[in-house]
Amino acid sequence: MISCLLYLQLNCLSQVNEIKSHFVGEKFGGGIIFYLDETGQHGLIAGTKNYLGIRWCKPKYENKAIRAYNMTDGKENTDLIVKIAGDMSGSHLCVNLNIDNYKDWYLPSVKELTLLYSQLMKVGGFIMADYWSSTEDIKKSNRAWAVRFAKAGKEFTARKYNKFAVRPIRKF
Repeated sequence: MISCLLYLQLNCLSQVNEIKSHFVGEKFGGGIIFYLDETGQHGLIAGTKNYLGIRWCKPKYENKAIRAYNMTDGKENTDLIVKIAGDMSGSHLCVNLNIDNYKDWYLPSVKELTLLYSQLMKVGGFIMADYWSSTEDIKKSNRAWAVRFAKAGKEFTARKYNKFAVRPIRKF
């Protein structure tokens, strides 16, 4: 009985040791990991390509409040933007990507984008430009949040018709 119990304990320990822990900067899931939760098994991945000259939404929706106000969940914002504003947007571009057979990309929220900026050197491939987030300005319906990578990751709002860079992300 004791030898059986010992065998089970050792077997369980060896299975726990087989669980691979990820790291920030690791190439994984179609991009590069830039955030990990406390388990090291889940987090956020940035695509490796910048998309340039992208509007937040098409011009006819520029003055309309889409209500994509979430500061921390870009997926929620992206789904809302695509549902209401359709194509010709940074969000539409992201949800239609297929990178290494991963099709769950979205436009990051302003806080996810700022977090991505904080891992700039580990992720790499950025240009010193303004990047759109999926977060709309709650006070002015014609503006959305962006992050200025050329100015130390400064968060700011800009008119939705501006053409900025987009870097898609996904959860894992």
